[in-house]
Amino acid sequence: MSLERDRGLLEQVVNDAVGGAAQVKWETPERSWSAQVRLRGATGLVSHLLTSPEWQEARFEEPRCSVFITTTTDEDDVRDSLAKLARAAVEYLAGGGRVEKSRGLFGTRPVLVLRTDDGEWRIGNQSARHPV
Repeated sequence: MSLERDRGLLEQVVNDAVGGAAQVKWETPERSWSAQVRLRGATGLVSHLLTSPEWQEARFEEPRCSVFITTTTDEDDVRDSLAKLARAAVEYLAGGGRVEKSRGLFGTRPVLVLRTDDGEWRIGNQSARHPV
């Protein structure tokens, strides 16, 4: 997929899924990304959506964590994955998530738990589970 097409898909998803639920700021994509957008909710929470031909990602600033979905280069596959991530981001920006503590070998880590129509998302700084 081309950079323009990737950005176009992300713009379409942001318009459809985010709408007026967040302030939208298009950023210069980091290396290896086709497009990147910063979303700021009325709660002050911030998330980012990033796209590349076969890797779609959502990042959350508090707690600092991220989740990704690998895709084919098929436009529908990319659009569907970005839409799922955008719905999770909108839920987060609205303050709909909660932070749990996950116990591990080296202590506890925060895990962001979000519920969307797609199901439950559990997003940590080293691992994530998302609805298929």
